[in-house]
Amino acid sequence: MIDKQSKAMSALKSAVGQLYKEGRLNPLTATKFEQECGSVYGHVIGAVKQLNTAIKRVNEEQAAKILAQEEAKKKEEERGKKEEAAKQLPQEPVVAQQPPPPSVTEQQPLQQQQPLQPPPSVGSNSDQQNSIINGNIISSSAFTEYQKLDKQLKELEQGIHKFVVDKNPDCAKMRSALKLITVTPINSISASSNEHMASKVKELVHILDGKETTRGQKRINPGINNLTLNYCFNVAASKCVDQACEQVAFSDNLVPAFSIAAVITGIWQRHPLFGDLFLAHLYKRCPYTVPAYWNKKSGESNEDFLRRLGYSNDGDKLEETDKYLLKMEGCIKLYAAIIQGPLLSLTCRTLTVCHTVGCG
Repeated sequence: MIDKQSKAMSALKSAVGQLYKEGRLNPLTATKFEQECGSVYGHVIGAVKQLNTAIKRVNEEQAAKILAQEEAKKKEEERGKKEEAAKQLPQEPVVAQQPPPPSVTEQQPLQQQQPLQPPPSVGSNSDQQNSIINGNIISSSAFTEYQKLDKQLKELEQGIHKFVVDKNPDCAKMRSALKLITVTPINSISASSNEHMASKVKELVHILDGKETTRGQKRINPGINNLTLNYCFNVAASKCVDQACEQVAFSDNLVPAFSIAAVITGIWQRHPLFGDLFLAHLYKRCPYTVPAYWNKKSGESNEDFLRRLGYSNDGDKLEETDKYLLKMEGCIKLYAAIIQGPLLSLTCRTLTVCHTVGCG
């Protein structure tokens, strides 16, 4: 920029000199004009230098600011990645008065323990036997009952496996229809009145009796064969446990737990198979209801171990520990409501409880 000003000033002086030679300017005027141009030129040069200095300083400040912003952004992205990675790892679940299952972390790997074994018999003193903690099992009789129900559930699911995975369009439509008529009454259970709950019991008992049911304009018969009927039993039992993990777990009060428990015990009275399957699904989803506190098996991964404790997949990772603990709380609430609540009969009269505090 200074070079341009110098060239402009030289051109101006040359023009003045030419005018002087041609006699168009007198010597005094030409000399005065050159002096004034020189003074202006000096001021211009000084101003240009100051402007260049200011521009350089501003550019340096902007460059430093941009560099600082880029470094801060990079640090923020790194911190976000670390937080996201930490969220993907379930935290350590806490169970009151029992050793909690460890979290999935690289810093604190799970310790290897011996496989769970039922405690030995203590003879005729059953009260003492049930109070003994051998390993992590609190009651040998409860553990035996758990093993029996778990085997029963596996055998039933193995028996209906072909029906469940059959890709035949007619079979798929039948499965969808059976599932719809089974889960719809369970989803609509509320504590509005005893009559409402009794109607849900009647509807579900009617289905599990294998009797034809009308849904819209379609007539569906769950009792076509043992496969379809057992499928309905398993769907109903599993759905009731789903309600514990969802509706009961996220409720601010115990009303949903007792209303669902009343319907469960009402069906249980008529169909003991439903009660067995419900308990088997509950024990599988929440092993603390057995009660048992599983040990990590030899060669078992941390993720598989936590799944045995009741953790579910949430997309491509395990669910958050807060959600897991809420699920466990919902299962315990529903189980407690069942073992202490009276049975709701089909006529809204209270009868004997199928699964009492002694069973739990």
